[in-house]
Amino acid sequence: MPRFKSPPDDVISDRRRALHEDITAGGIPVAAAVKRMRTALGMTQASYAKVFKLTVRQVGELERGKGNPTLRLLNRISKPFGFQTGLVLIPRPINPLADLPDNGKRQDGPRGGWAG
Repeated sequence: MPRFKSPPDDVISDRRRALHEDITAGGIPVAAAVKRMRTALGMTQASYAKVFKLTVRQVGELERGKGNPTLRLLNRISKPFGFQTGLVLIPRPINPLADLPDNGKRQDGPRGGWAG
């Protein structure tokens, strides 16, 4: 197996800048962000796992979108990039009642609840 060679500092800086621009422009999925943070630093999954006190399996699951990270973990791995975990507005119209059972009609009797 070929030995991993870390990219030069200017390549790492370019990758970090591109990641910041993409997130600023509208965000990217967590799985893609984790992978891009790792590769921006020029790290293998094993080295990334060691630095952030994770297992290689956890890193792989995060990068595939199969992990179940806590907010604490997401904040810890994104802090070197100046990011923190937060709520992001989904860029589409949302009807908050549409995702409720019975099309948002609450069934609590004649006086209470929503009217559809």
